[in-house]
Amino acid sequence: MTREECISTLKGSMELMLFDPSTGETDIPENLNDLNRSAYEALKKAAELLEGSKWIPVKTRELTEEERKLYGNDYTFMFDCPMPDDGERILISVKAKGHEHVQLDECIEVNGLCLDSGYDWRDDVSAWMPLPKFYQEES
Repeated sequence: MTREECISTLKGSMELMLFDPSTGETDIPENLNDLNRSAYEALKKAAELLEGSKWIPVKTRELTEEERKLYGNDYTFMFDCPMPDDGERILISVKAKGHEHVQLDECIEVNGLCLDSGYDWRDDVSAWMPLPKFYQEES
């Protein structure tokens, strides 16, 4: 089962748990017993964790004619994937100098989209991932 299939199955199971055939609603019913409520919360948390831990492959494409006119010789390619925000700390999967590793990095703005480590997005980085949210104690 792929990661995406697992997320879809978890979400489908959550909807089935909440579906009320008499109303067609999928709201959390007040009378949901403790076991089902716990199972629902576990499914929800698992889906959130899987969704938040996805590598985003770094993909590029050639410029369109319109982009060539707009940017001239400033750019030779465009990113064809979501990219991190300026100042965002991220994990990167590096494939440089004959080895591969994962490291923490920060996206900085210096004449374009750059990484604090100096690695090149196009030549050195195969994928990136946002960091998880900060830990907070559950109440």
